[in-house]
Amino acid sequence: MAEAFFFDFTHETNEYRLEVPFDGAFRLRAKVGGDAPLGACEILARDMGEEIDASCEELCITEEGGVTRIAAEEMEAVLTLSPFSLAFFAEGEEKCRLTSLSKTSFAAPLDKTPVFGTGERFNVANQRGKKIDLYSIDRWCQTEGNSYIPIPLFLTTLGYHYFVNRFERMMFDLDSEETGVFSAEVLEEGVVDLYVFLTDDPTEVLYNYAYLSGFSPSVPDWAYGIHVSRHGGLREFGSIEGVLEMAQKMDEFDLPWDVAILEGWEPYDYLGIEDLKKLNAYLAAKGKRYLLYQSCGRYLDYKNKHARPAELEEMTQIHDEYAVSDALTGEVMLPDINIENPADAPNARIYRWLDVTHPGAREQWFEQVWAMFAKDCGCSGAKMDFCEQFPGNRPLNFHDGRSISGTHHWYPVYLNAMTHRNFAEKRGEDGAMLFARGGAIGAQRYPIMWAGDQLREWRFLPAMLRGVLTAGLSGVPFMGFDLGGYLVSRDPDNNPDVDIFLRGAEMACFSVCMQTHGKVRRPYDFEEDVIDVYRLYCNLHEALIPYLAEQGRVASTSGLPLMRHLFLSHPTDETVYAIDDEYFLGEALLCAPVMEGRDCRDVYLPEGDYIGLFDGKEYEGGTWLRDFPAPLSQTPVFVKKDHFSDVLGTCLAEAKEIIREIASLK
Repeated sequence: MAEAFFFDFTHETNEYRLEVPFDGAFRLRAKVGGDAPLGACEILARDMGEEIDASCEELCITEEGGVTRIAAEEMEAVLTLSPFSLAFFAEGEEKCRLTSLSKTSFAAPLDKTPVFGTGERFNVANQRGKKIDLYSIDRWCQTEGNSYIPIPLFLTTLGYHYFVNRFERMMFDLDSEETGVFSAEVLEEGVVDLYVFLTDDPTEVLYNYAYLSGFSPSVPDWAYGIHVSRHGGLREFGSIEGVLEMAQKMDEFDLPWDVAILEGWEPYDYLGIEDLKKLNAYLAAKGKRYLLYQSCGRYLDYKNKHARPAELEEMTQIHDEYAVSDALTGEVMLPDINIENPADAPNARIYRWLDVTHPGAREQWFEQVWAMFAKDCGCSGAKMDFCEQFPGNRPLNFHDGRSISGTHHWYPVYLNAMTHRNFAEKRGEDGAMLFARGGAIGAQRYPIMWAGDQLREWRFLPAMLRGVLTAGLSGVPFMGFDLGGYLVSRDPDNNPDVDIFLRGAEMACFSVCMQTHGKVRRPYDFEEDVIDVYRLYCNLHEALIPYLAEQGRVASTSGLPLMRHLFLSHPTDETVYAIDDEYFLGEALLCAPVMEGRDCRDVYLPEGDYIGLFDGKEYEGGTWLRDFPAPLSQTPVFVKKDHFSDVLGTCLAEAKEIIREIASLK
């Protein structure tokens, strides 16, 4: 018997290291050149100036008859090399085992269990039976095989869970051929870096994932509010006049709002900067905030129309040495990866890409340009778009000489996390928000995400909800969505504009934030009776902000999402495994939105006692409510009595009249 803090072994000429980084987890890494390379979490922590506690637990190692036992506390791994098998035990019970292992891949039996996680997914919550390309791409309006936030985190119902700690592209086969096998392959220049979490509680997995990849920063209260945005091509928010017109319309119809997202504004133009200062004075006086729109990493992408002061000219001068360059040609004008957005970008677009590893580039970007926006212009953050477009698929030169392997995923996470940190530091107590589409491991470091673009069609309401719930199951606690769709329907006869708008608003009321965006009809473009219903749900959402903030603080310290799949609170209830059209908002509100053209729906109440939010009736959990009434103006919501907090009680008491009015609508 021997004692050590890691166990090294060789299998088929490759070397590996097995260790226990903390209680409840084994870590298996392929070694390269005699060393175990840094994984994605360590790379991100290093680049952010942080450090992950790497003090591993002591192991007890015994070898007998070709079998090696590696034990720590109540866990044990049992290794045989011929034939290969690496089994993982907790409290004496085998939980899972690897049956093949190479430097870049592994395979394991997949028991009869659902599989949750793998990042944002629009098709279904349970990914069992899917073959998944874990690569951040923009397959516009596709719900199958599309993800802006792929995360190689894999949750089961049987007490074992996998996390592959690499930024590189991966392939997961979750038993697509029904052979009972899960396989994973790390592509590019990546190697296996596998965490095996052994616990029956999926919330522990999310905590451990956040411990490794970073907990989400706190979200300021105002960011939970109502966001107003429009498609940049419309240029509606490209001027002071356009923003003021929106504000006046919202006042005219008595519609609350908190944040304007200035998509379409030219932030680097001199007159635009001066106008921002004037606009900020107006918005600040009304208690409103604004975000600027930015394409992720595009180095000062602007068309300068006006002469500028010398200091501003220097601040926003494009320096080629601050840009990522092609490793073969030295060219800095590089095409985005363009996979694949036929609606917005049928052809690759050419940009300079900020080299965030260059100290001079970071100084210019964060301490000059964005510091000016945050401090002088009162900007509260940015909407960061196209985070899946960085061209990490070609040979590149970075200032610090790093490998390009995995940079397609690393780049937006690091840039966005640093941008959010910079805004938070500059804005101080008022707080900051980075609204982003896209990322990978560590994407929770820049709240809030949004789920992507979609049409105003019935099929996209459940797709957006699945995207939010699967992201939450993968360690991304805060995600919003365009509540009424982004573009108009291609089939308006079967997708009534009013119905989808109202159903989207009802769901968004019970979500992280309410955002209207795109080229669709604006809230004040509808008929008066529709506006009246929308106003009620906006007012109810505003009343719930203290509860959202309370639950958001839980999310920032636990890794739990604000909108939670039922599996997280009821992991042993087999009924919830197939449900991805209900969720808990925080701990206490069970929401069952209507996302099709019906005036009722089936609702499953997991174990517990509930009170209907709008009907005030008591309901016992562990049962289905069949054909539960849900007229167009109402959405089924239930309060779980044993998780009823004082904060929620105050919110609901203050919203009593709003709730009563909604309940009276037919």
